[in-house]
Parts: sequence; C-alpha cells; structure tokens
Amino acid sequence: MNAAGRRIGGLALCCMIGCGDHSHTLRPMGADREVVLRAAEPDDLVYLVMVDRFENGDPSNDASIDRDDPHGWHGGDVQGVRDRLDHLESIGVKTVWLTPVTAAREEKVGEWGAFHGYWLSDPWAMNPRFGSVAELRALSDDLHARGMRLVVDMVWNHTDYEAEVRTAHPEWFHHEGDIEDWNDPLERVRGDVHGLPDLAQENPAVRAWLHDAAVAWVDRAGLDGLRIDAVGHMPRSFLSYMNERLDSHARKRGNPDGVWTLAEDFTGDPIALAETVEAGGFDAIFDFALHYALLDVACRGADPLRLASTLSLDRYGPPAQSRVTFLDNHDLPRVGSVCGADTPAGLARMDAAFLLLFSLRGTPCLTWGTEAVVLGHEEPANRADLPWTQTDKRSPLLEQLATLRSQHGALHAGTSRIVDASPGHVRIERELDGELAVIDVISSNFKLFDQSRLRTRMHVESVWWARTEGAGERDPAVIHRRLPEAPLVGAGLPELAELQGDGPWTVRVIIGRKASPDERNREVEESGVHRIEVTVHGAPATGELRLVGAHPALGAWNPERSVGPVSPGGNTFRVEMHDGDVPSFKAIVVASDGAVTWSPAADRVVFLRPDLDTSRVEVAWSPAEEATKP
Repeated sequence: MNAAGRRIGGLALCCMIGCGDHSHTLRPMGADREVVLRAAEPDDLVYLVMVDRFENGDPSNDASIDRDDPHGWHGGDVQGVRDRLDHLESIGVKTVWLTPVTAAREEKVGEWGAFHGYWLSDPWAMNPRFGSVAELRALSDDLHARGMRLVVDMVWNHTDYEAEVRTAHPEWFHHEGDIEDWNDPLERVRGDVHGLPDLAQENPAVRAWLHDAAVAWVDRAGLDGLRIDAVGHMPRSFLSYMNERLDSHARKRGNPDGVWTLAEDFTGDPIALAETVEAGGFDAIFDFALHYALLDVACRGADPLRLASTLSLDRYGPPAQSRVTFLDNHDLPRVGSVCGADTPAGLARMDAAFLLLFSLRGTPCLTWGTEAVVLGHEEPANRADLPWTQTDKRSPLLEQLATLRSQHGALHAGTSRIVDASPGHVRIERELDGELAVIDVISSNFKLFDQSRLRTRMHVESVWWARTEGAGERDPAVIHRRLPEAPLVGAGLPELAELQGDGPWTVRVIIGRKASPDERNREVEESGVHRIEVTVHGAPATGELRLVGAHPALGAWNPERSVGPVSPGGNTFRVEMHDGDVPSFKAIVVASDGAVTWSPAADRVVFLRPDLDTSRVEVAWSPAEEATKP
C-alpha cells in the first residue's frame, strides 16, 4: 500500500515526509533514531485521563467549546495534563492513560457528544483540539523525567460514521450491519458496534494502515504503551500480529520489554480474559470480573463470599501481574454513585472499596475525578469535568493507599490465596519474601477476630481498617495504626486489642512479617484435587436437572457446558476441582427443547477446605425450601 493510501483524511503526502505544517501529523521516524520506553513497575498505579474533561491548559486550541453542555467539548488538552503532573505524582500515579488523541469526529450524533475521541476519523493525525504531536512528546518526556509512563488509547475496531476512509476504501470495511446476537463469535467480530463502521482487519491494507500509524505514534510521541479499545470485536490473529510487530519494532529501537499493551475486553469471564491475553499477545487486561465483585461486596452489601468466588478463579485466568483492576471508568457508573457517596454511609463504603482495590492482587487503575468524588451513573454525568477545587476530598487517602501498596511487596507483588471463606467473612493472605498481608472482609462486625484466628504466626507492623461510619467529604473512613514493637500474634498466642479496630469495620488489612521463614499455615496448604458432591432437593420433575456455576468445571455459567448428575434422573452431582477453590453455582432444569429454567434460590458458594478431600453440599431448588433446611 502506498503512503497516500495510508493517509486518508485529506492530509497531503508532503505532510508525512516533512514539508509544510506537520504539527498535528505523524511522520515515520528514521531507523537511526532511538526511542526510550519505560516498562511497567511492580507497584504501578494507572490513572485514566479523558483529555477533554481534565484541564484546559491552552485556550488557543479550543475551537468551539461549551462547558455548560454536558455533551459538548470543554477544552481539555495535553498541555492541561502537563500542568497537573504534580498532582498526579503526589497521589502515587505511575502510568497516565489518555483517551484517544487521534483525529476523530467533531460533531454530535443525535444528542451524544464526540468529545471522548473514540469515533476515529484518521489514525495518522492528532486532534488539534488536544494540541500537537510535539506537545504529546513533551508530555512523555515530562513523565519520564518523573519516573512515570504514558499510555494512549488506540481505536482499531471501527471508524466514525462519516470518516473519509469509508468513501475512499469501502473494501476496508465489513458491511454486515449492527451486531444483533452478542453471543455469536463471528457476528461479534464482523458486525458494527452501535452502528460504527467495522474495519476488516483481515485485509492486509487495513492491517498496514493501523500498524504503521501505531508504530509512528510510539516513535514520534514516545508512548510507553497503548490501551486497545474493544478487543473483543477484533480477530485475535490480528491482535497478535499487531502486538508482535509493535514489540519487534520497539526492541529494534533498544527497548527489550517492547510496547506495553492493555486490552479492554468487556467480559466478566476470567477464562475468556485469559484467552484474550494469551491469544492476542497482550501484556495486561482489565479485570472486569473483579470489578463487578468489588462493587457488589463493598457498595451493594453482597456477602464477601462473592469476592472469594471471583478471586478463587485466578488459577484459571490471566496471571496477576497482567490484571488491571478498577472500580469505575468512562464507560461505567462512578464508584461514588454505586456506593451512594452523597451520604456518610456511602462514603464509608466507597473508602472500603478503595482499601480493597489497593490491597488485592493486580494493578489498580483510577479514573479522573475519583479524588474529587465525582458522581454519575451514566453518560455524560460519569464523564464530567474534574473539579479541581475538590480534589482534596480523597487525594490524601489515595496517596496513603498508593504508598501503602508501594512500600509492601506483599501487596504489589505477593502471592494471594484464600485461607477462610464462610458466610459473612473472607480472609486472604498475600505473601512475598516473608512479608505477610492478611486481608479480612466482613459483611458485619462479627466478634470472631481474636488472635487465635491468625493461624500463621506473624509480627504485626501496622493495621488498616475501613470503618462503617464516621466518613465525611474530607474525612475518609479508612484509618490505620502502626505497632512499633511489632508484637508476635497467631495460633496459641494471647489476643491483641490493637487488632480489633475502633468501632465497626468492613475491611481490615494487617501487615507484618512471618514469625520464621518456614512458618506455614498447615490448615490451608493446598494439596491438589478436591471433589465436591452436591445434592439438589425439590427440583421440578420435568426436564433434565443439571448444575452450572462460575467455575470452569461447572461450565462458567454457560448452561450448554453444565454438568449432569451421577446417574440419569438423579439429583446428586460429583465434580473435581482444587483445594482452596470457592465455587459459586446453582441448579438448572433443561427442557427437551433446550429451554433452561434457573433455580430461583440464591447462588450457593462453598469454600473447598484444603484439609478435606471431599466437600458435601445439599441445596434446595426454591428459596422457601432453602429457608426450612436445618
């Protein structure tokens, strides 16, 4: 494909090779030029910036803005991000992720604004509203000087409805209409997402157009990484091709770690996430499964077993270091709105969610405005401007938690295992080189946290709690206490009042060191295969009784992959899993025509204790029968 073919968007070829004004146009860099990229740190903290909604640092590029219109352009730009780097660094941010800065649609579609930048018109040009390529490179240089990284969003799945490339190259697109069956893998890849013209990435010309532009962005702007939008709608062979070529290019420039790529695959299925990482060749992926579990437990009052069930699937999903965890983003309701942070109790729930986010495995990601408790359930409210006069509401807390995570290897790089999970309580231990973090999550302040429950003997250095009350706009519910004497606690030792907290709490994190390097909690050692036997009572007599659940051995909630009973027509199921798994499941009845009836009872969640070989569970089909069980 010739150069002119790559540059669709009305810009002349001379802009690419250096003549004329090229401040908003990318040009390929010569092979003799070196590009220095930063790799991700173990204690990375990602921060999402929607450029138009962050800060207006250069009014000269505003064009037409209307800050009173929630769907309009508000004037944020790259210079505004540069101006606020002190703030981002102060709260512990190490990676700044920008929404797309490429040339994109300017006009609204109906009432919906285009300010987000995801309606691509030209991947080779920068949107002049956001500044120039040189300014983006200056931002990268500024971040590198602070030991931080720059990641920018790339849109490879689609273009704007009226992009010029559609007329110039209609053969570059699928023409199969909107996706109607979101479960059809072929339709999901070839169909239009909400009407956006779907690029045919299997076409070599399309691949070259997108690949060459991405390489030019890395070279010219010094991008350390790319966040790839909507990867679930593109062939994995194309994604693998792009990632392999980007890494190869970066290594030739002297960067052995390649280009860090972060995938957005909007699914809560950890198995699917793992497949996307492996088959697509990504370095990281957003952990939607944990996102939903965190909000359910911290904000909506679900039993902590919901969290345990999700975390126990880690062995079947992508590795911990490739998971980017989050409470909200630009496509989802703000965490403050989900938790009800317009009330003191809701603020306390939100603070508990923060403590969990920074304590559990994975790389946490924050959304612009989180520190100011920006609210909003849906677009455009969840994409509001960052109110800079209110950032002191949660900036101190986020700084504290980022420091906590950064200072303790057990939190940012430690192994993670569930050591106890029962109704109302979950305990997780994280460990690295003898350092131990014990994370307790409870649904009410049970009176069972004496030291005899810390079965692993440890010297306690500090304790953090998320209280259920006492939160204010500028008074977080998270408190901590340092124990300078590092007392020894654990099995057979006296209770320690300092671990009980000041008033009711929902999340507690204990930090310390194991009593000895070979100290082990023998009650939770995982020895291998664990059989679970489930007997279902009171199911309808019509159809085939089956069992389905989140665990891969139970079909990952897909009735087509559910398991049948031990004997035809029976009501007992035997399934092999692993010690320490916390499967959630329920019974279904499949009719002869394939129709599925789900048990109306709540999902059952069971901790497969490592000190047992078999767990036996009896469940009732209906909630009424469940309530009468002894």
